Amino acid sequence: MWSAYFGKRWFVLLQKPATVEENDHYPRSRSNLGLEVPLLSTGAISVEKCARRYLQEHPVEIGGFDENGQPITVEIDESYFFPRKYNRGAYRPGRWIFGAVERNSGKLFVIPVAAKSEEILLPIISRMILPGSIIVSDGWRAYTNIGRLEGGVYEHRVVIHQQNFVDPDDDSVHTQTIESVWMRAKKKLRRQCGTSRDLFESYLDEFQWRERIKNRDRFVEFLICLQEQFVV
Repeated sequence: MWSAYFGKRWFVLLQKPATVEENDHYPRSRSNLGLEVPLLSTGAISVEKCARRYLQEHPVEIGGFDENGQPITVEIDESYFFPRKYNRGAYRPGRWIFGAVERNSGKLFVIPVAAKSEEILLPIISRMILPGSIIVSDGWRAYTNIGRLEGGVYEHRVVIHQQNFVDPDDDSVHTQTIESVWMRAKKKLRRQCGTSRDLFESYLDEFQWRERIKNRDRFVEFLICLQEQFVV
């Protein structure tokens, strides 16, 4: 019964991210998927709940040292998501997102922030990036004191994007990995939530969940989460 009812339908939802029209929280792809609106809506909501639950139960810390005792390089950046300008001049502000990614493993986090100030970003760095990391950033002034955090537990390297995207004296000093994360996230969220602010953080959670389990079977991971959610 479980397999017959959920199998192919949930698999399609996981493989093909849903999209929504403005003021429409149901995927516009529902007719192509051959699903009834209540089922598809429940499926999308359950994916979001699974993502949020997974992130809550598996808090991420990145960086530190690798298995050989070498410091792990972590790239950090902030990006502005989806401001809108409407026909009559009304402007809807977007959202600032702060993110960090391990260069070699791709392990990451992305977090909505109220502003990209030192007072907001440095505590997140201290909390979520392990001591010993090599942190690479652009020249944004909020990052100036990273090397002084916790008495100097990080090595901070900076690439000035107004001059170069890669440091000409050291080609390991760049933020191309986190820039790639922003490209993937914006492509996915634009397709999924369009202009809906209500769904933004839910889909951001789903993006992180997909990134975290990308080397595992997403369908199996989702079914495990469903079982945990709906077990009586």
